[in-house]
Amino acid sequence: MRPIDKLAVNVLLISKAIDETEKVTKTTPKTDNGYFYMKNDALYVKFDEIDEHGTVHTLIKVSNGKALIQRKGHVSMNQPLVKNEEMAGSYSGPYGEMNTSAKTHKIKALWDSHLKQGWIQLNYELHVQGQYVGHFDLTYQISPY
Repeated sequence: MRPIDKLAVNVLLISKAIDETEKVTKTTPKTDNGYFYMKNDALYVKFDEIDEHGTVHTLIKVSNGKALIQRKGHVSMNQPLVKNEEMAGSYSGPYGEMNTSAKTHKIKALWDSHLKQGWIQLNYELHVQGQYVGHFDLTYQISPY
């Protein structure tokens, strides 16, 4: 794959949220169609999440122990992630814009250029407006469309 060739992919997101009582509050598998590409040693996955409220355009970027989650639509999010660090971000939704911070425990990515499939794992604790909202474990499984 040349650096900016976009590959049409299916993106299966397996999202697990753990609340402050250490209970798994939600495990959600969800599949969307999107694109995978590589640029400047970074992996990018772009896809649209569609629900009853509309469409949210999502971009996941992973490079050298760092990641970025960007979402734009009826909810918006800009959350940088750096392993073993706490990073400030923002979230905007029905209740307005809020400050976020994430302490990241795991950022892993694997891409097999021959099989044209791979995965991204992100694991972090999220605070919104200074309040702990949960521990999130996200796995994006990426396969050819």
